[in-house]
Amino acid sequence: MATNRELAIRWFEEVWNQKRAETIAELAHVDAVSHDLEGPGVTTTGLDTFRVFHQQLTQAIPDLRLEILDTVAEGEKVVLRTHAYGTHQGGELGIPATGNPIDFAAVAILEFRDGKICEAWNFLDQLAFYQQLRVLNVR
Repeated sequence: MATNRELAIRWFEEVWNQKRAETIAELAHVDAVSHDLEGPGVTTTGLDTFRVFHQQLTQAIPDLRLEILDTVAEGEKVVLRTHAYGTHQGGELGIPATGNPIDFAAVAILEFRDGKICEAWNFLDQLAFYQQLRVLNVR
């Protein structure tokens, strides 16, 4: 049986890097809760909501890659520090395609129950993301 760390790494590799939407239901509970993935203070519940977000993000940034830099696992939780990069090529996020490269840091804390993700806390450098898309001009 795979460890929670191995499952978390598989989540990032298959769901994000390989764009395998079918892995979502395999590795996450149907009623999984996600905090701050779609923005600060936004909590979403359920795989259908996550699938919509996944499709929008992977269409907007089709070459999106999430490189895992560090993992820490204890009990039912796994923390992953990642480096995300790609090219903004679609308007699915409500921003017309810019063609700009994106490069930002992210941290995810995944909680597992019965070998599946049941809750996730996401910390994304959204300021860097929007600055790179030229949506925000803040220094």
